[in-house]
This record gives sequence, structure tokens and C-alpha cells, in this order.
Amino acid sequence: MGMLADLFVTSMEDALQYEGSPYDETGSIGKYQRVEYKGLTGLEFGVLWAMLLGEEWDARRHMLTDVKFGEEGESWLHGFPSELVQLLGNLDDARLDAVASRWIGTGEMANWRPQEAKQRLVDVRRLSRESLSSGNGLFLWGAL
Repeated sequence: MGMLADLFVTSMEDALQYEGSPYDETGSIGKYQRVEYKGLTGLEFGVLWAMLLGEEWDARRHMLTDVKFGEEGESWLHGFPSELVQLLGNLDDARLDAVASRWIGTGEMANWRPQEAKQRLVDVRRLSRESLSSGNGLFLWGAL
């Protein structure tokens, strides 16, 4: 099955209720604007954050915010810091290919194809823009 990774935009209150929310007949969770992937964690987004700033990755600076963990650590909820949401929301089309190529050159993402990384960047950029325009947060929910 692999590690699940859902990115979504909502209020903090609704984010805390995300795990266990019912899916509708299409497989979507109605009140959440989201994308669903496998194998992404906060670490990959932290590395991306450092890259967008032109900095070396630093665990004290470039990590998503811990919001909630499952009782046995089998699931987690992280929030995207506003600085990262802003950087992702402002990512222009001209930089997408270059950023995707650099991103897959890091850690666990080495087996991704550039087009896969680019699509994930397009998705997270869209969600970041939704977060910025709505005033809601951008979250990453993951589970083993």
C-alpha cells in the first residue's frame, strides 16, 4: 500500500478532523480541496523549502509544523508555514522544470521522473494559492 500523503487546504479546526473523514462516492472528501499522493513526507517539502530559498537544508529551519500525530505514530498532520506557502504560491511556470529537476535529485525522490515532480509542484502551487486567497492553512496528512 505504501505511505499515504494528502495535501489539503482548510481551517485548523477542520484539519484536526481530517483523519477519519468520510469519502463520498467519487473517493473525495467533500469539504477539503486536496490532492492525494504516496511517499511524500514533511522532509521532502522541507528540502523543497530550502531549495526555493537557495539555502542548505536545516532541520531547525526548514520543517513543516507538527500539528497532530496518531496514537501510535501511524499517522501525522503537518502544517505548511506561511513563508513556504508564499514561496510555493509565487512559483512561476518558468521555474517549475528547473525546481522539479533539482527536487528529484534529493534523497528519497531520486526514483521520481521529472514530470512526476513537476505535477506535484503544480498541485502544491495551486493549493498554496488557494490557501493564500482563502486565508486557510495548507496541510499534509500522512499515514503508514
